[in-house]
Amino acid sequence: MKKMIKNGLIAGPAIALFLALAAITLIRPSATHPGLLMGHETLNMEHGTNTANTGIGLNAPETVVAPGNLSPPDAGQASVVAVPTMNVTDNQPPAVAQNDMTPKNNEQNDASSQNAATTPVTTTRTDSGAGTIKSVRIDLSSMPAPGDMEKLAVDMVNRLSDAGANTAFLSPWSDGYADYKSAVAPQNAYGQNGFVENFLSGAHAAGIKVYAWFVTGKDDFPYFSRPEWFARTVAGVDYYQADEPGVNLPFASLANDQYIDYHLQLIKEAGSLGFDGYVISEPLIGWGDRYDPYYTDFSPSATAKFESEYQVDPRDIFDENSSYYYEDNPAIYNDWVNFRAGVVTNFTAKTMAAIRAVSDKPVVITLYTEPGPDGRLMPFSGLKDWLGEDIPALAALKPDAFEIQDLFTDFDHPQPPDWVVSMVAQFKSQLGADIPVMVSVQGFQGAEPLTSSGFAAAVKAATADPDVTGVSFYAYHTLDDSFWSALKGAWK
Repeated sequence: MKKMIKNGLIAGPAIALFLALAAITLIRPSATHPGLLMGHETLNMEHGTNTANTGIGLNAPETVVAPGNLSPPDAGQASVVAVPTMNVTDNQPPAVAQNDMTPKNNEQNDASSQNAATTPVTTTRTDSGAGTIKSVRIDLSSMPAPGDMEKLAVDMVNRLSDAGANTAFLSPWSDGYADYKSAVAPQNAYGQNGFVENFLSGAHAAGIKVYAWFVTGKDDFPYFSRPEWFARTVAGVDYYQADEPGVNLPFASLANDQYIDYHLQLIKEAGSLGFDGYVISEPLIGWGDRYDPYYTDFSPSATAKFESEYQVDPRDIFDENSSYYYEDNPAIYNDWVNFRAGVVTNFTAKTMAAIRAVSDKPVVITLYTEPGPDGRLMPFSGLKDWLGEDIPALAALKPDAFEIQDLFTDFDHPQPPDWVVSMVAQFKSQLGADIPVMVSVQGFQGAEPLTSSGFAAAVKAATADPDVTGVSFYAYHTLDDSFWSALKGAWK
């Protein structure tokens, strides 16, 4: 999560159950933000300052197995897990071998590579130990460009090393601009000075791995020149999520073919920079639920695709005067929920296919999770309904790890710092697939102020959890010296 509503929040109503909808079990708890006319969502987002046919079937499930191991095999712990996935493209390259994500210079890859979309295989897995990855997110979109870029890169590497970090998650794009010398995207000051290239060189010299980290539909979206790529609300309004005065979060439509093609060009280009892995963050269709005026996506691309498949204009589903109104037609609403999730899953699948066509490095998917008042995570079905985040379908794409966001100071329902252990256990219980789990601790306050001691306790709890493959925090620019000292105490 990059930018986040943290001012003026009022606790919202309790979770509402929407009866009569098959397979949709839980609706998002809410909070009110004064910047939104009718909004009642607590929004948690990464990266966010302002400066026709996809060829993918939305309902064509196949059977694949869960991802392979990221750590050395442990004899006697073999398992086969079958999960549904999407048909990505007609000419999708075979899945590459899963990688050991342990931050060492002498990486050891799995021995075999297989096309798991068609051939079930047996995998082995042992947890690689507590906190094999210790990473800091660097969000350049929230950092004004300094005059001396080289000094900034050196200072960042030194601070990361001093804190005990062995990995950095770095954004290659910010607000539609490239932070590196790009031949595809417009460049900001970082890009014009080759900041990403310089940082990669310095980090690698210091033994720090660098993952390309980007937020789905936002970081590489050139909204200032391609407004037709915007996601839109049911009223046809371009989807800017304003979470604070002066801050706008433009979202692209993940159903827009032109945006998809542009995004994949950038993925290919970034593959030549020397990143050690990739983090696909927050694959979702928007932050509003169906009660919000900023609920998405009703862009021409998404609307046309849904109407072509179901012969219903999706806007009619939310028109009280329509015979398709969702309260009277739970079946068509369920189709809409599945369609939205399919758009997100297929966009993520294409992104992963593009990455693996140019790199055999690890791919991590960062997921949003939400606690209730008792600390229980929202069921996966609720996340699918609300965000279009279909975690079982994303698992079927075989990421090398899932990273789940730990905002223990949650806006609605704050939890103690060590809640992260329960969060991981609950997530793994729902997941049911053999995919390593990482944790992202959020370095800002929610309903309660974030203290350096609370931050350190959350990082320590996640790092010590044997079920956690790695720990990161957001973000480099948000923490003062007391927090960096606390991080050093947790990691060294």
